[in-house]
Amino acid sequence: NTYPLGDYSEVADKLDQMRKDHNNLKDIVVTLCCSCDYYTEQEINRLIAIMDETQNLSPRGRRKIKADNYLYCGSVEQARREYEGILKCDDMLHATPEEYAVIYHSLGVVCGKMGDFKQAANAFRKAYEQGRRTESLQAYLQALRLGNLDEEYDRAVQEMEIPQEMQTFLRAQYNECMMNSHTSKEYRQIQRIEAMVKDGNEAEAQKRTQETIHRWKQEYRENYL
Repeated sequence: NTYPLGDYSEVADKLDQMRKDHNNLKDIVVTLCCSCDYYTEQEINRLIAIMDETQNLSPRGRRKIKADNYLYCGSVEQARREYEGILKCDDMLHATPEEYAVIYHSLGVVCGKMGDFKQAANAFRKAYEQGRRTESLQAYLQALRLGNLDEEYDRAVQEMEIPQEMQTFLRAQYNECMMNSHTSKEYRQIQRIEAMVKDGNEAEAQKRTQETIHRWKQEYRENYL
């Protein structure tokens, strides 16, 4: 049953009694969700399923879900801090190599989204060393190329004996990525500013540069912080 808007005294009393009776968190959350019309029945059932799923997880497992949700929502700063915190926590002493691999790979994704390709490459390499997944290996090599770490890329290809077939695939993937970036709105804006400088219109170019940087900062804060 739901309650009229503004009349939650009965709900408050019930929640207070549940707290005194030491009811578990799931019962309290479900009671609260069912007391209003904000959540649908399907959403409440999904929430219950998540709580059941996480109830018996280790602390590192629960923290990983938190970090994954940050990443899913685009809050990459928080996701990065959470993944790095998981890797440093004492509970990771009990983790399997596969668990390490998954967390390192996710950390690599976060660093890549932030443009920190050197750290992304380090994370992807550790993910591959722990899990031996092709996905992590390819991500490691691409992060090196995107970070313009050409010497490290060439050395990795030699030391890790990367098959020619994979090198060809990665090269095509990289070229496609570069082609897409060159047709992006941001790239065209930079080209227009460069054209202004070449034409001697430096004052207008400086103004457009400041406006563009300000807009990028705003977009970054809105999407990632």
